[in-house]
Amino acid sequence: MKYWRSFLVLVFLVVFGCHKKPTEPENGTQDFPNRVIATISTEERPFHIASTPNGSYVYATHFLTVDSVSVIRTSDNTIIREIPVGKDPYDLAVTPNGERLYVTNCASNEISVIRTSDNTVVKTIPVDVVPFEIAISPNGDYAYISSWIILVLRLSDNIVVDSIDALYTNNALAITPDGNYIYVADNLNDEVAVIRTSDNSVITKIDVGDWPEDIAVTPNGNLVYVANCGSSTISIIRTSDNTVIETIESIPAPNGIVFSSNGKYAFVAAGKEVSVIRTSDNKLVKSIDISYRPSDIIITPNQKYIYVTVPANDIITVIGY
Repeated sequence: MKYWRSFLVLVFLVVFGCHKKPTEPENGTQDFPNRVIATISTEERPFHIASTPNGSYVYATHFLTVDSVSVIRTSDNTIIREIPVGKDPYDLAVTPNGERLYVTNCASNEISVIRTSDNTVVKTIPVDVVPFEIAISPNGDYAYISSWIILVLRLSDNIVVDSIDALYTNNALAITPDGNYIYVADNLNDEVAVIRTSDNSVITKIDVGDWPEDIAVTPNGNLVYVANCGSSTISIIRTSDNTVIETIESIPAPNGIVFSSNGKYAFVAAGKEVSVIRTSDNKLVKSIDISYRPSDIIITPNQKYIYVTVPANDIITVIGY
């Protein structure tokens, strides 16, 4: 019963969001994508989003609406295809070599594997749990899929080889650049679990803010930023000793976070904006208005564009220079 309560809370947050009043940003430099340059109309309610390693294409799911994945050509921000997948596609991740896209289908309990060269589903993997978030190891050997447990999927043969009984709800995952640890945001228990990938064991749990919705590791692997939707804060964890060293206040209901490749900025999908945080001092340097509540956020590998899914308005917003 607790599991289904968690799922219903998730649906409420997706539809209605965790609304908090935003604060005014400080003036800052503009050496980052800083204004809305395009909007892409999509099938209903684009939800999670991922980019190919070369940045040529972006893929988006449509949770609770359309059972397909949209393929967007970034050169002209055109949707070139809808790929049919399982029921209620939730999250997605591209392998480091760019050859495969893995999609979690939470209502049909399966993973769709898409060949990116022709955007064709080449395999469907049934699983015994409701799959939610997915993250792929930097070396491309494993995918980690969150549910009531964490599934470990070996990508060489697409077989589930392990499960980690650590958590109790759908969770965002972030893997350190060296692939040695996974940080998992447990939003039901307001904590982050740390998993050691060498033996898939939970080594510690860290208390953070209310309802941690997303999580990201800095490019150098030294810090983890946790977007706490319920408390409108960002918890910063030092990975060397897994200690919360700072909390950034007054970020309106954050639910997505991504770093620039140099680690200088964190871009946070929050409220009805993208909040830009300068990581050297963790100051809010700009708020980019996108008019509606965002769901997910990515930055292209060339660092020129940010893509933000906006489910309530059936669009993907593109931020550039």
